[in-house]
Amino acid sequence: MSFSKISFTILFLFFFLLSAFSSSFAQQNTFQFAVLGDRTGGHQPGIFSEAVEEVNRLNPDIVMTVGDFIEGYTIDTTVLNQEWDEFLGIIGKLEAPYYFVPGNHDITYDECEPVYKKRVGAPYYSFDYKNVHFVILDVSRVERSEDVPEEQINWLISDLEKNKEKENIYVFYHKPLWFKSVKEKKSDKLYQIFKEYGVDAVFTGHYHHYFSGEVEGIRYICVGSSGGAMDIDSENLGFFYHYLWCTVDGDKLDVALIDLGCVKDVDFVTIEDELVIDALIYEEKLINSTPLFIREEVEGWSGPSFLNITNIDTSILEDTVRWEFSDNWTITPTSFPIEIAPSNTEKLEFQFQLKGHIYPLPQCRFKYSFGDNKTYDYQNPILVKREALCNKIRKSIKIDGKVEKKEWGDFVPIQQFGSPEGGATIVEPTKFYFGYDKKNLYLAVFCEESEKENILARAEKQDGAVYAEDCVGYFFCPDTVKKIVYQIYFNPKGTVFDQLIKIFRDDMDVKREWDGEYEVATQIGDDFWSIEIKIPFSVLKTKPEKGDIWQVNFRRKQKRVNSASDWIVPISYEPKYFGFLRFE
Repeated sequence: MSFSKISFTILFLFFFLLSAFSSSFAQQNTFQFAVLGDRTGGHQPGIFSEAVEEVNRLNPDIVMTVGDFIEGYTIDTTVLNQEWDEFLGIIGKLEAPYYFVPGNHDITYDECEPVYKKRVGAPYYSFDYKNVHFVILDVSRVERSEDVPEEQINWLISDLEKNKEKENIYVFYHKPLWFKSVKEKKSDKLYQIFKEYGVDAVFTGHYHHYFSGEVEGIRYICVGSSGGAMDIDSENLGFFYHYLWCTVDGDKLDVALIDLGCVKDVDFVTIEDELVIDALIYEEKLINSTPLFIREEVEGWSGPSFLNITNIDTSILEDTVRWEFSDNWTITPTSFPIEIAPSNTEKLEFQFQLKGHIYPLPQCRFKYSFGDNKTYDYQNPILVKREALCNKIRKSIKIDGKVEKKEWGDFVPIQQFGSPEGGATIVEPTKFYFGYDKKNLYLAVFCEESEKENILARAEKQDGAVYAEDCVGYFFCPDTVKKIVYQIYFNPKGTVFDQLIKIFRDDMDVKREWDGEYEVATQIGDDFWSIEIKIPFSVLKTKPEKGDIWQVNFRRKQKRVNSASDWIVPISYEPKYFGFLRFE
């Protein structure tokens, strides 16, 4: 063999081995993983299972999650374990290894954590897969980065310090605490840690709609719903069932947004878009209307409402505002064309006249355009503020569950209710009564029920899942300055679920451990169930006098029709959506 042939052979073998080594190295640093969004929070049956089936067809190397696997919100271990059994049976069909991230539905209260650890594992941890270091955090019970327990923060810093030389670092946690910092143009504890230790991407969930963007070199992604209920049906605003398909190639991360087979760009909804969406839907800064103030059972009410629309886009906002309503209302005008210049606000006036039952409420509709071909189909019922009376008790009331005429006959019952969407209710007729004396608040409810055998009332311990059964519920805000809300629900057995909620400007603090004291009795008849309740004013930290006004809302939930009768729509923890209870 000649020298040239030998040289060529050696050279060929060198490049072959180099190519094989490079190919092997590339394979070691290239892989795909899927990210599944929230399953619960009003989960829609079958959707998450469908996502699991589709992910299996794509055959990822691993599967990540962002939390909210069970409905939770109970400390009843029997219920929790039943829900975990159901969920683990579904996700167990994944063929690739999968990793859990705790959400607020999974560890709602401290008492839920032992069940989570037993059924799932550690709430926060880290692991390596090929050239990526994955970090999972537990923010299930906090609302701000600053509130993450110090023990977990110390662990995070230590973990990142040990792995700061890794080619890629991806962090997963449930609530997008980072978005508040982006919106308020502030930094936060987690962001500073991520920046210091070279985190490349952060994946979160919780909001049930998708958005993403880069903040100072870190890719932030809020994965939307893979099965949980959504506030609106609007794909172009990120409200659609989806999951992510992620490809790691060396130090590069490519993300595809998949809507049951439809692949979307990673910036399909940007952080800038989300700032508009947040102001539109949740803060109500860009579209808001003045409520109608209606005293209970008033005939022939009429009055105005003003609709304020602000255009923060760079283009003119053009459309026509239209009202849809039934024969119980008259509105003038019924439509109004708008042409709003950038950075301008237009104030529209409409006259309303009520001719009968309050519900169904008139619905306002128009298209709000912004960003890169984004549109929000605004469709909201008019907010009605109602006033009910709490009458002075003249005769003693025996708390026996019997809503009798001899005790409650002088009280005018409240019996006009709507569906949670503002339409006519499908729940059977209900009557609420309010009374008081020097020391106590008295409540009574009479619920017609034509199928008493289908009444659902399993919870027997205080703070069980009463809200998921047949029940009546109240939201009391006695002090409008302190903005403390008492949420109290009762089922047909008289079991109570209660919690105290402190409302802040753009946040709330829920104290599930708060428990009130009540005297409660119920009756279940052939075609009804009824309840009487006595609550000492000392429980609510107040002592009302004649003429005082509380902010309140209340409702009845009828499980077999899977709906509710609500006094004020929408049901919310925020007192600005409550009506008024006047002490006579």
